[in-house]
Amino acid sequence: MSTESKRRVVYYKRAVFLTPQTKTLQLLVEEGLKTLPKPAQRIQKITREEDEVRRVLNEHRKVGNARGGVLYRYSPGQQQVVMAPDANATEWSVGQVESPNLSEKQKSEFVDGLLFFLIFGNDVIVSQSASLRANQLAEYLNDLLQKKTNLVGENEFITLADHTSGKFKDVGLAKVRSVRFGVPLSDVVTIPPAPDSRKSKPKTKHVLNAKRMGAIEAALAAFGLDLPSAGLTHDDAESVEATLELRVTGHMPEDPNDFLDAVGNVFAEHPDQDFEVELANGTTLRGSELTLKSTVTVESQGGIPKPHSVWTEMHKFLLGLHKDGSLIS
Repeated sequence: MSTESKRRVVYYKRAVFLTPQTKTLQLLVEEGLKTLPKPAQRIQKITREEDEVRRVLNEHRKVGNARGGVLYRYSPGQQQVVMAPDANATEWSVGQVESPNLSEKQKSEFVDGLLFFLIFGNDVIVSQSASLRANQLAEYLNDLLQKKTNLVGENEFITLADHTSGKFKDVGLAKVRSVRFGVPLSDVVTIPPAPDSRKSKPKTKHVLNAKRMGAIEAALAAFGLDLPSAGLTHDDAESVEATLELRVTGHMPEDPNDFLDAVGNVFAEHPDQDFEVELANGTTLRGSELTLKSTVTVESQGGIPKPHSVWTEMHKFLLGLHKDGSLIS
């Protein structure tokens, strides 16, 4: 099978503990791997109504002074739906196939998603998939370190937080005036200024997506209204603008950074992340400018990235952040 190039987005996160710790996340994870050396010992079971989802940390390697790993998501016994396209048929054949065994003694499972990560101290680099996001990696690490190995107390909780981009060095993060966001309620539409308009900047609208009408229905229901009585139908969805704004109108909080981090961490997990921060001096920054991320090119085989190639690029990205001073305190 030939090797090909594949592009992936990598994000910087920082491990934050609920209570002060004498050990970094990297040291705790490495101790956990020594305590549970086999993947079967590291399975996290997540029971849902429709099936039982499992997560497991499989491959892990030392990469320089860091620790790289791959987290997998799968559902035991799941079959893959297949379809046979036929240009001459009035209906295509649909069926299910079981995953092929990798050896005579080894039963295999279809993988729903995988996430690559690299940990150095409390610095964490992640490359997510649609089924596995950074917040789910945090859930897994909490289960591994708290319940399976008892390396942290039962009341301890680890989060993987966004770290403010170095772009704020010049504009001043402490002067945040408001946060506006339309996700997960709406899509962003940019409207260019009219040719005869004096305004040179395009206008941004947050237009409600039809698939997200459920959120509006729930909000209206809280006031005893439904869509018809409110004058809305699902056909109107593309013409409805939904924006939520959190604004400081009086005395500025002493430390709005915590508030901004909380907002950023929620929306950073959404692939269609879109929000913006307005500073006291009028400067507006988009959500994409609040996080530290990069697009890297890695080697893949059969469409699956090679772990070592991903870890190597993550290591380069992390070194660059430390070198250019992006990791401001």
